[in-house]
Amino acid sequence: MADVVDRLKAALEADYVVIGGGNAKLLKQLPDGARLGNNTNAFRGGFRLWETPKEGKRQPIIKGST
Repeated sequence: MADVVDRLKAALEADYVVIGGGNAKLLKQLPDGARLGNNTNAFRGGFRLWETPKEGKRQPIIKGST
């Protein structure tokens, strides 16, 4: 699991990775850079990725875009 968390953080340039799902609560220890999350928050975060930014908010920089 630690390897997957490291790869996700690197690929997505994330500060941390949220681990969720039915068996996530059974993990005795989380890898560095990970925390437990709720599936409801996963849906909310996914929708936020596609929202139009509010005025005054920074646009995310997407590497390789023109």
